[in-house]
Amino acid sequence: MAPTDAGIAVHLQRCAAQLVTRNQLRDRFDLARTVTHTADFPRRAAAERAADELRTSGYDVTVTRRGLLGASLEAGREDALEDDRAVTFTREVFDVVQRAGGRYEGWSAEVIAEAQA
Repeated sequence: MAPTDAGIAVHLQRCAAQLVTRNQLRDRFDLARTVTHTADFPRRAAAERAADELRTSGYDVTVTRRGLLGASLEAGREDALEDDRAVTFTREVFDVVQRAGGRYEGWSAEVIAEAQA
């Protein structure tokens, strides 16, 4: 297994575990909410390349300097979690980050429980 394959496998396992927990919390997967992805990069220029690509896919992206040369990226977009959307957006952002030479950290989002909807 190539390193990228191992990396995406770990993130897809984390994604599946998060969906199980969200299901237990009665999260409304059909309702869109801001899903925020984070990543770290050894160079700010690499983070900016990833940011540009993510913006073309509808993400609102912020790049923040980390250390002397590195940068952190935060990308958010309104998404629902139903119909394998979580797997799709995890792969999408992971691939962009990997191509730019960064390290994908994962995603987070608000839980919208049935009582809140």
